[in-house]
Amino acid sequence: KLVDSGIVDGYYCVNGKPTEMGLFKHSDGNYYVAQYDGKIITGKYYVWKIDESASEIATGWYYFGADGAMLQGIHQHPEKGGLYYFENGKVKEMGLFEYEGNYYVAQYDGKIITSENYTTYGAGKYYVWKIHESASEIKAGWYFFDAEGKMITE
Repeated sequence: KLVDSGIVDGYYCVNGKPTEMGLFKHSDGNYYVAQYDGKIITGKYYVWKIDESASEIATGWYYFGADGAMLQGIHQHPEKGGLYYFENGKVKEMGLFEYEGNYYVAQYDGKIITSENYTTYGAGKYYVWKIHESASEIKAGWYFFDAEGKMITE
């Protein structure tokens, strides 16, 4: 069966043939890179060729997940391990922010505060001082965070 176009078995295909696309925006809303042989890139990659479907993204280094989608939101860092916040494939500092109905803190380096990685003042206890507009109802102060980085609210 020929595939008109799409991602098939880790390759971007047009009319059943693996095809180079550079960075492109797929119909699923995610960004991917199809290299010279059509293979979808994973991990850290320097994007230099950009399809017009992804023209809002500049050339540069980006992170892509195991499925090839540009990392968005909270993910394990492919090189450093641990949870980090990614926006359009780049690690981003956010302070306290709301994500998928929970509150998290992305530090200056994008690393998410968890009870596992922040134990200075008790497991997961952290003083929140920078607050992103998505969490503007929360006041600065001491809060606890669980092993997944979610603020403990009860």
